Amino acid sequence: MTPRTWCWIIAGVVLLSGGWLFSGCSRSGPTVEGEVLLAGIPLESGSIRFVPTDPKLGTDAGAAIKDGQYKIDKGLRAGEYRVVIRSPRRIPGKTRGDPISNIQVPAEEEAIPRKYNENSELIRKVVSGANTFDFPLEEK
Repeated sequence: MTPRTWCWIIAGVVLLSGGWLFSGCSRSGPTVEGEVLLAGIPLESGSIRFVPTDPKLGTDAGAAIKDGQYKIDKGLRAGEYRVVIRSPRRIPGKTRGDPISNIQVPAEEEAIPRKYNENSELIRKVVSGANTFDFPLEEK
């Protein structure tokens, strides 16, 4: 074989092995989506976070809740998570001083009971692939 033929063979092997090596790099982790209801009504807005119960899983992942729907499509690994759901709402007629700008801004309070955020006992097991978790929350 000529040196030129060897160059083409080596180039082909490198390209094929490179594709094989990097084919696993594009795998995405688990996804989670679902619906959040508060007293049977879709939560207008808020946030949801999946916090790993095992620190080896890495950091938490979350998403915005809009019209009761959420979707987390990156940042999760298979494992067990504590779920934290929040939705601040304005308190009519009340303001508070913003610590940075020192101007008055509307005061807010948490609309979701603590048992779903600060003291959340919502635990879900995320598996590889697509996961669906709906959260029908009680108002009190």
